[in-house]
Amino acid sequence: MMIESAMTGPFSWWEGILNPKNTSWEGVHPKYGNGASPHMWGQSVCTKVLIDSLIAEKVDGKVIIGRGIPEEWIGNSQVIELNNYPISGNRRMGVRIQSYSDRVLITFTGDSPFNEILIDLPVFLTRLKGATTGNVDFQSGRVTVSPDTKSVTVYLTSM
Repeated sequence: MMIESAMTGPFSWWEGILNPKNTSWEGVHPKYGNGASPHMWGQSVCTKVLIDSLIAEKVDGKVIIGRGIPEEWIGNSQVIELNNYPISGNRRMGVRIQSYSDRVLITFTGDSPFNEILIDLPVFLTRLKGATTGNVDFQSGRVTVSPDTKSVTVYLTSM
C-alpha cells in the first residue's frame, strides 16, 4: 500500500513512515512519519540553483539577470527563456535571452521590478562592447537598465 501511496517520484519514497490508518482526510495517508524524501530535496536545490543562475531578485528589489550563464550557452542564436518568476510585491516577470556571435538580445516580460535590472552575463567581462540602453560598466562587465525597460541589445566584441 505504501509503495502506491507514498512515492514522491519514481524510485523515491518518504522515509520513516508507518502503514496508513483510516483518517478523516481524503486519500491514503501514513499514521505518522518524519517526512523526508532525500532525492527530491537534492533535486529542488538543483532546480533553485539553475533558476538563480538565470534570474534572481536581491533584497533591495534589484533583479540580476544571467550571472550564472556559462559562455558555452552564448552564441549561435541560442535562446534561454524563463517566465513567471516571482518578484516582490506579488508580481511576476520573465526574461528571454537570445544570443548571437556579436550581440545578446534580452527581452523582459510580465511585471516590472521595483528597482534596476542588472544584466550580468559572465561573457560580458571579456567581450562587452556596448548596449542600446542603460548604463554600461566595462570594468564590472555589467549593463544596468531601468525597471521599465522591455528590451536591450548588448553588443559583444569578436572572440
